[in-house]
Amino acid sequence: MANFNLFKANLLEAEGGYQKNPTDWRGNTNSQGVLVGTNRGISAPQYEEWIKRVPTEQDMQNITKAEALQIYKKIYWNKLVKATQINSQAIAETLTDMVINAKSKGGKIMQQTLNNSFGFHLVEDNIIGNKTIKAINKVSEKKLFEAYTTARNTYYENVKTWDYDLYKTYIKGWKRRVAKLYDKHINTVVDTIKNNPKSSFGLFFLIAAVLIYSKSKKDKK
Repeated sequence: MANFNLFKANLLEAEGGYQKNPTDWRGNTNSQGVLVGTNRGISAPQYEEWIKRVPTEQDMQNITKAEALQIYKKIYWNKLVKATQINSQAIAETLTDMVINAKSKGGKIMQQTLNNSFGFHLVEDNIIGNKTIKAINKVSEKKLFEAYTTARNTYYENVKTWDYDLYKTYIKGWKRRVAKLYDKHINTVVDTIKNNPKSSFGLFFLIAAVLIYSKSKKDKK
C-alpha cells in the first residue's frame, strides 16, 4: 500500500512558499473577497475550511511545513484520494498531486483515463470511491502511470483555452511537478499486476500442475 511519508519531500518542493498572486484569485482570496495569498500550496479557501474562520494575510504567511503536511495528509491523501488503499506508490502520488493542484478534476481525469484507456465504465463524478480504487489496483501499474501522466499534461495545456493568464503564469511549474514524479517512478513501475496475490497464487498452481504432469509422464515410461 502507498505511504504518505515517501511523498512528503516531493510535495513540499513542488508547492514552495508564500505567494500573493491576483492572477489566481480563486486560490488567493478568502470568503470576504480579500486577497490574502497562498502558502506551501494551501489556498485561502482551503485554509479557511481548515481553521474554521476567515484567514488574514498574516494567517496565510504563518502556515508551517508541519501544518501544511497535516492538511495534505488528512484532507487529500486520506480523505479525497484514499491513497492508502492504492497498491502503487507511483499512482497514489501522482493522483494526490493532481487532486491537490487541480482539486476534484484530478479524480475525474483518473476516471476518464480508466474508462478511455482500460475499458472501464466508471461514473466520471470526481469522487474517488471504492470502484475507482478497485479499477486502479486492477490494471497495469506502468500503463496507468504513463496514461495518467499524459492526461495531466493534456489538462494543463488545455487551461490556456479558458484562462490564458493563469496558463502563462503556471504552466512551467505544473509541467515540472508532473515531470519530477514521472522521473521518480518510471523506472520502478511494473507492466503487469504480478504483485497481485491472486495472480501469484494462480501462477503457483499452474507451475505445480505442469510439474505433476511431467512427472506422471516419466513414471509411465
